[in-house]
Order: sequence, then C-alpha cells, then structure tokens
Amino acid sequence: MEIIIASNNLFRRELSSFILSEAGYVVHEVNDEITLRYCLEQSKPDLVLLDDPMPGIDSTDIASYIHQKQAVPVMFITSGFTNHFAQPNLGMQQADDYLSWPYQPEDLLKHVSALLSRSTKNKTLQAA
Repeated sequence: MEIIIASNNLFRRELSSFILSEAGYVVHEVNDEITLRYCLEQSKPDLVLLDDPMPGIDSTDIASYIHQKQAVPVMFITSGFTNHFAQPNLGMQQADDYLSWPYQPEDLLKHVSALLSRSTKNKTLQAA
C-alpha cells in the first residue's frame, strides 16, 4: 500500500516515513503543495498524511482537493491545537482522521491501519 507524507518538517516527515516503511508500506515524502499535487498526479496512493499546519497550505483546502482528485483518505498530523480544530468539526470536515504530534509509533500504525481498513471496505462496497 502506498502512502504520501506531506510535511515541511524534515524530522517529522522522515520519522513517519521510517515507521511506515518498516511496517511494509511504500512511502512517498513531499515537503510542499506543488510536490504533493505532482505526486498525486503520478501515483495512486492509498492514504495521504498531511501535516497541519504547513506554511502556505490551507489543510482543509488541500484535503478537499485530494478527495475530489482521488477517493483517498486524508489523515492530519496536527502540531498541537490548530485553528482548524478550534471549532467543532471544522478541520474534520475534510480529514478522515487526525493524530496529534508528538505521537507514539504504535499510535501512528493503529490509525493508519484502521483508516486503510475502512477505506478498503468502502471501495469493496462501492464495487459491489
């Protein structure tokens, strides 16, 4: 399964990539919106992890774009309490899940596994 990690924070991006790669996922790392859009054009990921906030990117807008472009789940990795989550469901309208930073590796793997499982079930139901 392929996962795109979009984060301008090198440490967070590489750590997340390492954890997921070790678990057997194919991971693509991007550090800005232009590269993310290009990567979405070139591949069909099963999941996008989107660092929130990322300078110059409105996370809810890019998550909406991802959902329109491909039927792929988006999980926000939040750096504490961001404005998107200040009002109930504002950020979660576009995110399929979120995980607060810092997180434990097993938490990342649990969230990713659950999200991919739900996504696979939805695709199977739609195909039937």
